[in-house]
Amino acid sequence: MFKTLFFAIKVGVLIALAVWVADQPGTVRIDWMEYRITTHVGFFFLAAIAFVLITLFIYQTIKTFVDFPKSLRRYNEINTREKGYVALTKGLAAVAAGDTKAANIQAKRAAKFLEGDTGLPMLLEAQAARLEGREDDAVESFTMLLENKHAGFLGVRGLLQSALDNGDKEGALALAEKALKSHPKQGWLLNIVYDLQIDLRRWYAAEKTLTKAEKIGVFDKDKAQSDRIALMLAQVQKDMDDGYVSDAHLT
Repeated sequence: MFKTLFFAIKVGVLIALAVWVADQPGTVRIDWMEYRITTHVGFFFLAAIAFVLITLFIYQTIKTFVDFPKSLRRYNEINTREKGYVALTKGLAAVAAGDTKAANIQAKRAAKFLEGDTGLPMLLEAQAARLEGREDDAVESFTMLLENKHAGFLGVRGLLQSALDNGDKEGALALAEKALKSHPKQGWLLNIVYDLQIDLRRWYAAEKTLTKAEKIGVFDKDKAQSDRIALMLAQVQKDMDDGYVSDAHLT
C-alpha cells in the first residue's frame, strides 16, 4: 500500500513539474555547424528529460544482458543448494525413522547438491552408513566430519559411539576427553568419561572427573562423597599391589 502511494506521489510530482516547465515562456536556440534549431524552452527540457530516461533504460537493458550469465549461474547455485537442503532434511528424517533405503538415497542426493560441504551432509552419510551396517564407512565419514570447524563435535560424538559399540574403551576415553574439552559442562560427557576411567582403573583421573561432575550437579553430594571414598580405597589397593604406599588420604 505504502509503495503504491509513494509511486503515485512521484508520478504526480513529475507531471506537475512537466506542466510547470511547459508553461514557462521563452525559447532555446541551438546553432550547430550550418544548422539552427529553435524550440520552446518547455519542449527542450522535456526532450532532455526524455533523452536521459531513454539513455538510462538502454544502459539498464545492456547491463541486464551482460550480467545475465552471472545471474543465471547464481540462480542455479541457489536452486541446487535448496535441493541439497531438502534432501538433507528428508535424509535425516529417514534416519530417525530407520528407513535405510530412503536415508541412503537422500544422502547421495545431499552429497551431490551440496558438494564440498563437510558438515551435515557428511553426518547424514555417516548415519545412513551406520543404519545399513557399514560401520567402516560410517567411521570414515565421521572422521572427515572432524575437519569441519562448526560440526566437528558431531564427528567426535559419532566416533565415540563407534568406539563404545566396539568395546574400544581406550579409544572411547580419548574421544570423550577430547569432546569434554570443547563442552566441559555437559553432564552426559562427564558421565561417560567417569565410567570409562573407572572401567580402565584410572582412579586419580576418575576422582578429578567426579569433582567436576559434583560442581555442576551431575552427582549429588552424598553419592559424590561415597564414590570418592571408594576411589581412594581403590587407589590405595592399587598402590599396595604396585609395591609402594599411596599418598591418598581419606576424608
